[in-house]
Amino acid sequence: MRRILVLSVGFILSHVATFSAVELIRVESQVTRTDGQSFVRLVGSEGVTIRYTLDGSLVTISSGAFLAPVSNGDLLGCTLRAREFDTLGKPVGEEKSWNFKSRVTPLKQTVLPVTQNRDYQTYDWASRHASILELNKRRQPLVVLIGDSITHFWGGAPKMGRVSGNLSWEKYLAPRQAANLGYGWDLTQNVLWRLRNGELDGIKPKACVLLIGTNNLQSDSIADIIEGIRTIVAEIRTQCAGCKILVLALPRGGLNDPLRKKSLELAQSLESAKIGDSTLNLSDKFIQADGTIPREWMSDLLHPTEVGYEIIGQAVDAQLKDWGI
Repeated sequence: MRRILVLSVGFILSHVATFSAVELIRVESQVTRTDGQSFVRLVGSEGVTIRYTLDGSLVTISSGAFLAPVSNGDLLGCTLRAREFDTLGKPVGEEKSWNFKSRVTPLKQTVLPVTQNRDYQTYDWASRHASILELNKRRQPLVVLIGDSITHFWGGAPKMGRVSGNLSWEKYLAPRQAANLGYGWDLTQNVLWRLRNGELDGIKPKACVLLIGTNNLQSDSIADIIEGIRTIVAEIRTQCAGCKILVLALPRGGLNDPLRKKSLELAQSLESAKIGDSTLNLSDKFIQADGTIPREWMSDLLHPTEVGYEIIGQAVDAQLKDWGI
């Protein structure tokens, strides 16, 4: 039986994109929100997962699952590529692509909301998202931690993958009914997708602790990463009025690692940008006088150990207490 991808487009064709009759199976003129914003929706065969990219890169098992419609405004100037994968993670059929041609300058990758699955051998990104949405229906955290694997591995529910900082989590964060919204291998654009797809719905935290950007260092400029973090903070403020926002910055890598220098540049830029209500650059807490980061504190010079999480926990706890939280 022939398997196909169906592209449903919620806008007028001449406004955004050019399609061929072969690529396009069905076009629907459909406005899905009361504000008139329209979306692109991918529909695949029953029992498969559609994975996709928006940056023109090849679709693989590490690409994000297509979980929600994409705003046509986000797609301007992008190339959408998609492919079906079966329950074993094997590709089905051929990859398809659509080029959303536009004179409008496309969004920078750091602010283009998209899912991911880069750490699929450790945990399933889409499943973690679904679990967090369910948890939020029955909890009301005072503090929400948002980030990548550094936050993911700290502690708290849902436990997916390793937990490296449970003692400090129980000491500083559990008493504040903290929620862990950290995902291994997340970039700024992945965090933005999550926040715009329900992860703050129904909860009213007094503070959000944001630690994100280290995974962007390999592909994006400092300016673009800052823009991504600024966009995330703006999204938090929109959804959680009155919530205090603490932005964290950590160093990474050895003395001769190019990412060490870039991580310090990002930390300094975040301090200067003053994006949140407070910014804590913890570089001096981890880097010793000889320039090294003890592996007893960061086992792989990126992810904290229990000792490293204790250092971060003390700093976060002090700021939260200063805010009366």
